[in-house]
Amino acid sequence: MKQFSKFLEEYQGGILDDTLGKELAKLTEAVGKQGKKGTMSLSLILKPAGNGKMDLSISYAAKPPIDNTVSGLMFVDDDNNLVAADPNQPVLTGMRIVTSQEEQQQPREAI
Repeated sequence: MKQFSKFLEEYQGGILDDTLGKELAKLTEAVGKQGKKGTMSLSLILKPAGNGKMDLSISYAAKPPIDNTVSGLMFVDDDNNLVAADPNQPVLTGMRIVTSQEEQQQPREAI
């Protein structure tokens, strides 16, 4: 029985073996950078072509991880809208957010 790796080396002069090796290297790099999983699949379809021949169709797909996910926590208000502030948290009146420019402009008192 011939090893599969030998088949890949021989098929069409090794073009498939070379291509799959390059795709695997790209996939490995992307997985390493993203820290997420990637997949690679190879599909072989064989159909009898008569007289001891086989019609062979090969396809492959590499799916690297994509860094397109942004996650965060949102709250749901009474109207089912997503909001940044917790609608069940009471608002403290008289309080405001101090920006960093205001902090720099205000002189500090020594204790």
